[in-house]
Amino acid sequence: MLHIYNSVIHNNDGHGIYCWSSQILVTLHNSIVSDNGGYGVSSTLSTDKNWNTASNNCWYNNTSGACSPYISLGIPPGYGNITEDPMFHSTQSGGEDFRLKPGSPCKDLAMGYRDGF
Repeated sequence: MLHIYNSVIHNNDGHGIYCWSSQILVTLHNSIVSDNGGYGVSSTLSTDKNWNTASNNCWYNNTSGACSPYISLGIPPGYGNITEDPMFHSTQSGGEDFRLKPGSPCKDLAMGYRDGF
């Protein structure tokens, strides 16, 4: 099982997250997946059985879309997901500053997912 919490997955040449095995169950919460060269998340599987849930995330400006068609028909599985600009201070290469600007739709989007860890 792979848990991804409170992360920024940004500006990868390919997909932000790529699942290549049905043996991995993925949970993604409270994260921003943005500006990746492919999908925000992609899978080689013809079903989304490797995705547990993806909730309270921001999916923004991924070249191919938030999720590959194999994952919930291209819609992020879960609840509380948004697709608005996260409003980082800077995404300029070499000077990245992933703090959120005032007015960011991502502020207060996250939920507490620390139970059990």
